[in-house]
Amino acid sequence: MKKNIILLLCFFIATIAYSQSKIIYPKTGKITFLKKEVITDKEKYKESLKTFIPELMQHSIKSVVKERELNGEKVDSTNLTALSGMFMDESVTELFMNELLNEDDDRQVKYHHIYKNETIYEYITSFDYPIKDYNKFIDTKTGLEKNVNHDSITVIKPEEPHNYSYDEIIQLEEFKNEIREINGFKCFKVLLEYKSGENADEGLDDQDFISFVNAKKQTKELWVTENIQSLYHPVLKYKAILEKYYPLEISEFSESMNGFKTMYVIDKFSLE
Repeated sequence: MKKNIILLLCFFIATIAYSQSKIIYPKTGKITFLKKEVITDKEKYKESLKTFIPELMQHSIKSVVKERELNGEKVDSTNLTALSGMFMDESVTELFMNELLNEDDDRQVKYHHIYKNETIYEYITSFDYPIKDYNKFIDTKTGLEKNVNHDSITVIKPEEPHNYSYDEIIQLEEFKNEIREINGFKCFKVLLEYKSGENADEGLDDQDFISFVNAKKQTKELWVTENIQSLYHPVLKYKAILEKYYPLEISEFSESMNGFKTMYVIDKFSLE
């Protein structure tokens, strides 16, 4: 009996070790990330908002004015001055700030990849309903993607090379001695500092706004595994990262929003 128990224990340990060390080249299954917005320090976040909200509002006004001028539309300078003054008012800033501080992140935004042989179906949901009016089909063999209506037949956007991020990685540091297990995979920490690039899909196609965002240091904390090999990720579109390892948890920080972070954590995983 004792010998059987020892053999069973050894088999169990070997099975766990194998499941953590085998390399997956996904062909079937699904991976879903849940987006979470977290206030890590309420006082720091509050102080950041006091500066960030007026700056953002002033930038938004300038962007609207620029767009109208480019379209040949007249801009009412009197109304513009009044609007600008209103957004500089502390009571208005306080109103927006209280809304953000008391807002619950209950939108349940999820990023999905479904693998079916050489095709990946990519889509985003909120409350389990699609956010966009199309799904993205990625052909892993050719590296091409296309946007297809939810009926899976009507092509909205023809094939083109997969749209990797235009963000610029400024600095990258690996912490291979910091280990966590996520979904059965041993992961280590990677920190990268980056500058946002133009990305129309994410609403980042305004150069002035990109400059505004990049005025402050931006950081991503990744927990990555080398045991999943795929150049495609539902959240992170950095090819240089995906060529080396696969993030299973992502946290984003910005100096303009101290005391706050955006996280992407695994919600479902069945890749094989």
